[in-house]
Amino acid sequence: MTDNSRWRSIINFLAAESRKEEVEELQRWLDADQENYREFNRIKMLWEETSKAPSSNTWEAPFNQLREQISVDRSDLISVQRRSLKTYLMQAAAVIIALIGISFWIYRSQQHNTDYAMRRWIDKTAGPGTVKRLLLPDSTEIWLNSGSKLSYLSNFGTAEVRKVKLSGEAYFKVKRDTLRPFTIESGQLNTRVLGTSFTIRAFPGEQASKVTVHTGKVAVHKVTDSSGLVHLLPNQSASLNRETGRFLKEDVDNDAEARAWVDGNLVFRQEPMANVFKVMERKYGYAFRWSGDFENCRFNGKFEKPALLDVLKVLEKSLGIAYSIKNKEVFIKGGNCM
Repeated sequence: MTDNSRWRSIINFLAAESRKEEVEELQRWLDADQENYREFNRIKMLWEETSKAPSSNTWEAPFNQLREQISVDRSDLISVQRRSLKTYLMQAAAVIIALIGISFWIYRSQQHNTDYAMRRWIDKTAGPGTVKRLLLPDSTEIWLNSGSKLSYLSNFGTAEVRKVKLSGEAYFKVKRDTLRPFTIESGQLNTRVLGTSFTIRAFPGEQASKVTVHTGKVAVHKVTDSSGLVHLLPNQSASLNRETGRFLKEDVDNDAEARAWVDGNLVFRQEPMANVFKVMERKYGYAFRWSGDFENCRFNGKFEKPALLDVLKVLEKSLGIAYSIKNKEVFIKGGNCM
């Protein structure tokens, strides 16, 4: 339904002149989106304010002027009077519709500008070597890992759906609100909750995105396929391989490991070495340069609040690498998994 046809259908409905097909089409449009109901009510309000019948002195003057200019007998005068009134009413109806359209256009333009201001995205970032704690207007707590960005709308506190976007990694403790779901868009995954705690990892460039639940219940699906919805409970996770599109739900032995970074710790479980280096880049603020192919190299390790050299020494012993540091850059050579 185009804007023009929608306007015509609504005005016909308000004027009680709708055909059955128009009413059915209008009902389908109303049922499609709650916002359509609000738009309909705004148009109805404008209609009620502007579509009152004209007073007699509004149309009698033009008619009397017309009667003075022409000379007709009484029967012709009655005919002219009827035709003039009919013509006037048709013109008046057209003017009313035009006024409603102009008024509503101005209203929508103002509303668009207001909505734009209210729906401005607010970005929060955590720089290298930092973990940032955020408190959203609904009292939801979020810990943002280094190198990550969270975005939310400026009307987040009053919006019907609490929506945020995540690039990177974050630990969420969502304030429960059964009337306002909380949704997170993170790369190719969409997560929906009412109130719970969970961790999402979705760094650009990494092969997989992952959601791990700590408390409560979480619904996750691919952005492109809401029919593949899965529900997660504590100690469960869902991961999406961005290259293959494989979407996997599985149990985890220790969900706390997924949020170990919140306390400054590092945990790697069969982690590709490229990811290990990227994690270290974000945590310590050093650029890592490595020669050779680490594509098939996986690493397991657990560190409690480690310094950069602590991790490098373990990698040196376990993988046989050689490293050097110069001007905030770490150079990696060799390794027995290549």
